[in-house]
Amino acid sequence: MRAHATDSATLKRLGGDVIHAANRSIQLLNAIETTVSALCYDRSFYSAIANFSHKMTEAIKKSESSEEIYSDETHLDGLLKAQEKIHNLYDLMIAKRHSAISDPRLTDEDGVANEYTETIAVIAELHNNLNDLRWAIGEHNARISGEGRGEILRSPKDVEKYLDTL
Repeated sequence: MRAHATDSATLKRLGGDVIHAANRSIQLLNAIETTVSALCYDRSFYSAIANFSHKMTEAIKKSESSEEIYSDETHLDGLLKAQEKIHNLYDLMIAKRHSAISDPRLTDEDGVANEYTETIAVIAELHNNLNDLRWAIGEHNARISGEGRGEILRSPKDVEKYLDTL
């Protein structure tokens, strides 16, 4: 009789453990799938913006327009703020990738760390493209306004005279 009671308790516990492990596995697989899908979406989104900003930069560099681009500083400030936010996102993604690599439940085959790596690369590209865009706008506007075309400052005295005029 005792052996039967022990076997029944063991089977009951075994059944509970299997159900718990299966649920945990399903939850982990769902979390992996959700994370990978979200990273694929983010990568597509940020890649589109990176490509657009690159095309804008190239168009500005080739432009022969005599009008300033975004002469209102709020536009350039907005690009700088966007670039700063992208930098913060980059740092966050690095931390999340580190967590994925450190998580003992995840394997290389799950692809989570790899998806983070690919998304980080696109975010870095976007950051650099925004920086290039800001520079292209600044250089275009400087060329249009004639900044930097003045007298060449050849000595410290020349620099002091120039600074006194400001």
